[in-house]
Parts: sequence; C-alpha cells; structure tokens
Amino acid sequence: MIKATSGKVDYIEIVDDETLQPVQTLENPALLALAVKFSGTRLIDNTVLG
Repeated sequence: MIKATSGKVDYIEIVDDETLQPVQTLENPALLALAVKFSGTRLIDNTVLG
C-alpha cells in the first residue's frame, strides 16, 4: 500500500531564461524552477514561462 505524504519544498525560483538571474516581473521569457523532496527523493523540474 502506498501512503500519500506531503513534500518539502527545497526551492522555487523564477529566473531569466538566459542569465538564470532571479526576476521580479515577467517582461521576457523566464524559467520556473523548483525542487521538492518526497520520502527521501528529490524531484527537480522546470518550465519556460512566456
């Protein structure tokens, strides 16, 4: 049986898609990057915004 557990967020960042520097507003394409840990496994994902 698999039990549902909550994940622990390591980081969530919105950064410029070329420089990877954090951005405050979405004026150019940006990258949403995150890492979350579930039961000892760290999941990392990203997607382009804009």
